[in-house]
Amino acid sequence: MNNIKKITYLFLNIFLFGLANIIPKSKKIWVFGAWFGQKYSDNPRAFFEYINRNQHDIEAVWITKNKTILSQVRNKGLTAYYYLSLKGLWIQLRANYVVLCQSLHDDLYAPSIGRQSKVIQLWHGVPLKKIMFDVFGDRQNNKYIV
Repeated sequence: MNNIKKITYLFLNIFLFGLANIIPKSKKIWVFGAWFGQKYSDNPRAFFEYINRNQHDIEAVWITKNKTILSQVRNKGLTAYYYLSLKGLWIQLRANYVVLCQSLHDDLYAPSIGRQSKVIQLWHGVPLKKIMFDVFGDRQNNKYIV
């Protein structure tokens, strides 16, 4: 049964990725995410709040994987969606700009971001080694297998 779930998940991701590449992007939709979708912090947060205060022609949307963060951002009067909700997926499919601090695969739902979308990486620091793979330590991470 576990293999059936993995195959279904794979086909769903392939379908969404194909859809993401044919749906037209809106230059007015920018999505933001940070820290594996688990935090509302750092450079993406500052830029998100700046855009909301100063660029009223841009629809800035925070995408999160944490329902507590979802409530926190909405309580500030800002737009936020859960990454797997229908509206959240739709916004990610339509976004022309993606702003994040970790990686596309960690902060958002990567299959819903098309190749035409411009990814703006706000992570700060100078990599001295393969930092992305060091984050997981001894934990097995199978997301790069496919």
